[in-house]
Amino acid sequence: MKRVIPYLSMTLLLASVPRLCAAEPPQLSLQSDETEQESTKEEPTASEKAISSLQQLGAQIVFDAQGQPVELVLNGIRFTNAVMAKLKAITTLRSLHLHGTKVNHLGISHLRGLTEMRTLELSGQRVSDAGLEMISGMTELIHLGLDRVEITDKGLSHLSVFRKLESLTLGENEIGDDGLKSLSNLNKLERLWLNRTAVTDEGLEVVAGLENLRWLGVSRTNITDAGVSRLAVLTKLESLYLFGCPGVTNDGVGDLADMQQLRQLFLFNCPGVNDEGLESLVNSGLTEIWVKGTSVTPDGVSRVQQQMTECKIIH
Repeated sequence: MKRVIPYLSMTLLLASVPRLCAAEPPQLSLQSDETEQESTKEEPTASEKAISSLQQLGAQIVFDAQGQPVELVLNGIRFTNAVMAKLKAITTLRSLHLHGTKVNHLGISHLRGLTEMRTLELSGQRVSDAGLEMISGMTELIHLGLDRVEITDKGLSHLSVFRKLESLTLGENEIGDDGLKSLSNLNKLERLWLNRTAVTDEGLEVVAGLENLRWLGVSRTNITDAGVSRLAVLTKLESLYLFGCPGVTNDGVGDLADMQQLRQLFLFNCPGVNDEGLESLVNSGLTEIWVKGTSVTPDGVSRVQQQMTECKIIH
């Protein structure tokens, strides 16, 4: 009997081996790892979502060295007021250009919080006076483009806060001399465009106080020689655009002769300027004079050209 017990124990052990071998190894649960990975995966930020949506619409976006969006170009009618709402999330924007969009002052209202903006190009958009009020918090602006944006003198009152502006375009708007008074403290302005506005000689008195101006456009306005003579005090002015100003004659042109820093003078369609006016510029520092549409003759151009060999005269 003593030998039976070990024998039975061995028999039972051998009988259990097949069952142990056939058993499948325990499965390690991967679900917890996958869940953990999903939980650690970062959700896109509001800015990233906005950028992705804008890119799908064809927006052009420029990023800085740190990968932050700093410049945005929206071109086309697919960019509407509703799309503009996405810009609120992109607080790092420093430059925004709108071209041919359907945006008006309602869309502009979404830009209120973008206080880091340096360049804002809104020309051709229906900004209106209400829209100018909505961007008045962008006090870091250096360039502001507002040609053809349906603004008036009332709207210009909102521009006085932009003390850092160096470039401002206001062409083809219903603005005049009263509105320009709001620009009198923008002493850093270097470029100012007032083409096709109601500005007169009186308004140029304000412009003459902007001592850092280098480029000035007052084409197709009602200015006369009296207004042009006021500009002679702008000692840094390099380019002056006087296209289509019938009130400008030889007298006004002669007042510019002593502006030795002036390099470009555009007199297209100023019929009151003739050979005498052109000859008054012989001793100036001009390198380019445009006299198409004036009363200057080919002989007059030839005579002056012989004396101003470094100057290009376009007739």
